[in-house]
Amino acid sequence: MGRDEVASDIADAIERLGRFIRSRGYACDLNPAQWEALRYLGRCNRFSNNPSALASFLNATKGTVSQTLSSLERKGLLSKVPRPGHGRSLSLMLTDQGRALLDQDPQQALEAVAGELGPDVDRLAGHLGDLLAEYQMHFGIRSFGKCRTCRYFDDRISDGNTCRCELLGAQIEKSETRQICAEHTPRGASGFS
Repeated sequence: MGRDEVASDIADAIERLGRFIRSRGYACDLNPAQWEALRYLGRCNRFSNNPSALASFLNATKGTVSQTLSSLERKGLLSKVPRPGHGRSLSLMLTDQGRALLDQDPQQALEAVAGELGPDVDRLAGHLGDLLAEYQMHFGIRSFGKCRTCRYFDDRISDGNTCRCELLGAQIEKSETRQICAEHTPRGASGFS
């Protein structure tokens, strides 16, 4: 099989997986866009829990995201809180009900299957991460990665419980380093314009 055919097979497999996942996304009285928003808000850090970052992550218009957020707010799954020191900017916070609903996320079935792939799962995760990073770089899409892979991450803080984001000039808790950030810039990259 030639390289072009393998690349085509990979693209087809990813597209089909995405289609299957989206079709399962009509669960618990939510649609796929609402699940995607809940997942994002369950995984993002305090610098990235706003409507603009969510729209960028979902590659959706602000109007579409606004409708999704309004629906989730009416269902009692999130609340909008003013962001101190940022004018009219809002922080999006999952409610206890919203966090509990993530335990029923239909995407967990995919995670379970991925977990059964055996010893090659780490290598697959690395390759898929590389593919995503290349695609994002090619099209100038924000990466939304985790702190440990960001060029601005500094974990040399002396107390052992906090790190520092050199871009934002902010202390971050070790637990926050496992969350995704809208300001993420992959190591070795200069960011996106």
